[in-house]
Amino acid sequence: MVTLVPICLLSIGAASICRSVSPVGEPEFKEKWRVTSGIDTPVCAYADSESGNIYISMNPGGQDRKDGKGRIAKLSRDGKMMNPDWSVGLNAPKGMRRYRDTLWVADINEIAGINVTTGKATSRTVVPGAKSLTGVAVADDGTVYVSDFRGDKIYSLHDGVIAAFVDDPVYNPPKRVVGGTLTQDPIGQAPRGILADGVSLVVGGWGQPEARLMGYLYALNLKTKERTVLYPWPFASIDSIEGDGKGGYILGDGFAGTILRLPAHGLAPERLQKLKPGIGQIGFVLPGNLLLVPYTRGNMIVSYDISDALTYSEQNRRR
Repeated sequence: MVTLVPICLLSIGAASICRSVSPVGEPEFKEKWRVTSGIDTPVCAYADSESGNIYISMNPGGQDRKDGKGRIAKLSRDGKMMNPDWSVGLNAPKGMRRYRDTLWVADINEIAGINVTTGKATSRTVVPGAKSLTGVAVADDGTVYVSDFRGDKIYSLHDGVIAAFVDDPVYNPPKRVVGGTLTQDPIGQAPRGILADGVSLVVGGWGQPEARLMGYLYALNLKTKERTVLYPWPFASIDSIEGDGKGGYILGDGFAGTILRLPAHGLAPERLQKLKPGIGQIGFVLPGNLLLVPYTRGNMIVSYDISDALTYSEQNRRR
């Protein structure tokens, strides 16, 4: 049995309430391959299910510098480097998602559209007022959503038109105790990881990890913008979100370097594995349960088969 680590919170006018997140899961992730050649400051790994290719965005010039040094590498699913300079001339590219023939990329205050055949930019749309565009999601109708975690906003791009999808993401969550102090976190603070899932945009908050304030995971209805909190307490600095194929989500906490899972049906989140602090935005390949992890500081991409960890997670739930 996995020993649960309690996280204690305080509701308004109520006694202390504890929720749990499981610690490092067992068994260990199984490394399948790693790539170091041609990799420089990787920040996001994206697995394109249509082509089978893997795209890696890299920021060798710095996280938010407009220096034209940003680029995207292309790998095969089995970890072979196909082209380390597949798309160049970007600044600080981060999150990526494909829709039809275009790979959409967040690049500081721009949304770049890259042709998946040529690797050439076909559009670069400036997002007025954006501070640090990070996560990218694409809905079934082709609308592109991009999170601005420094600006506390989420933008949409449809038919070349930019709009603020959520420009006031703050919500009043329960109060909790942090370091002996009663505090209340804005639930929408620093939206970072995002994923389009049917009629919803799933959003992960970064919070303020330096101050030990974690983020929430919630969903926004794409039509009404109604918010549904997927777990009622902050539990991680959520940098990236991928579907687990079972109705739940695989989450990357880039600050702590942990991989988590939120199972379906409102169950508590659990920590599958502790990696290294400072990992980038993860990718996930189905079928095969292949997790793609950019080690930003280590200049490498590592893939792990996490099938055993997911099986262990499901078995632990049934105990």
